[in-house]
Amino acid sequence: GQVVGELSRDERFAASTFAGYDISPHAIELTRRAPGRAEYVCADLLTQPLSDIDALLCIDVFEHVPDYLGFLEKVRALAPHHVFHVPLDLHVSSVLRSSFLEARASVGHLHYFTAESALATLKDAGFEVIGSELTNPARDLFWTKPSVRRALANLPRAVVGRVNERLSARLFGGYTLWVLTRRPGG
Repeated sequence: GQVVGELSRDERFAASTFAGYDISPHAIELTRRAPGRAEYVCADLLTQPLSDIDALLCIDVFEHVPDYLGFLEKVRALAPHHVFHVPLDLHVSSVLRSSFLEARASVGHLHYFTAESALATLKDAGFEVIGSELTNPARDLFWTKPSVRRALANLPRAVVGRVNERLSARLFGGYTLWVLTRRPGG
């Protein structure tokens, strides 16, 4: 909801229409408070009659869906372009500490991804990947809410990330992945 709201406020998209869908009434209520001119609907996007969609954003979605490949194949048909944001819960540190299971309990993640497995999943579902970019919200959280614990956790992530950001994500986590795709022929 926040991404849709921000995009709807951007003057470059003044002629565009924005709608945010979520099956969670709580999520919809939170997004309706955000500034912008987006419409928010509490419904399953796949059950709605939609037309003329240029781009569909799936922000932190398919890791929650039991049949994620089936879901992605259905979503692919809805728009020629898609933007995905995927939390990268699976990394060496999370496997050693079993901390990736915290995402299951706290936010309902059913599937866990590395950058490579997320990109492979999108390709398996029939998307053509145009580009992708890692983001480091763990670093950003440290700068907005600094603590000794966050500083210690971010130190190895920062050192390795300067040399190889993908390796840092695989070893230490704290990253997410943005992916721009198009459906073949779209």
